[in-house]
Amino acid sequence: MGLFGKKDIANEIDDLNIRIKILEQDLRDVPLFYDSIFYFLLFLSLAVACFYKYIIYALIPSTLTILIFLLKKLRISRIKSNIQYYKDSINKKNKEIDNNKEIEQYKEFLTKFRNNANARPPPPKTVFRNSFMLRTLDKLCGTYTSNPKALICKKCGFNNGLADDPKNTTYICASCGSTNKKANTGKEKTE
Repeated sequence: MGLFGKKDIANEIDDLNIRIKILEQDLRDVPLFYDSIFYFLLFLSLAVACFYKYIIYALIPSTLTILIFLLKKLRISRIKSNIQYYKDSINKKNKEIDNNKEIEQYKEFLTKFRNNANARPPPPKTVFRNSFMLRTLDKLCGTYTSNPKALICKKCGFNNGLADDPKNTTYICASCGSTNKKANTGKEKTE
């Protein structure tokens, strides 16, 4: 990491996971801590009330007991909200990593196929790939790659659409730019 460079995202995710573990430990420890204070103040208020026989002297410890009880609830809710915040941050960082991977794939494509005029960029990832509607359509109609009329590229496996007779159809793949048939060199026998 340089002076103005960004911190590595993987390290940030590890830091967030460590913070989540610390908060989860605090979440387990908070009830014990506050309960011990709560019961001590409750005992103190009862002892003061019995010793002095006046309720006015027991109001201070009993008020503190109620405050400790409420502080415990508040502390637990704050820890839970912090844990949720860190989990959301981790999800955001993971999405950023996925976006960076996709950008790197396009950079590789540009450097690899810069001289090839027929090359097309790979299709972007679809967000709703595993949606309920697509799975239902796949079950009803069959998947698009198993369809006998599908034009599947032999080089990259990209679906280039449907044709009535895919064996006799010549096409250029939209993803990698290759054709499905070899070029005609003129050496074939004609009848």
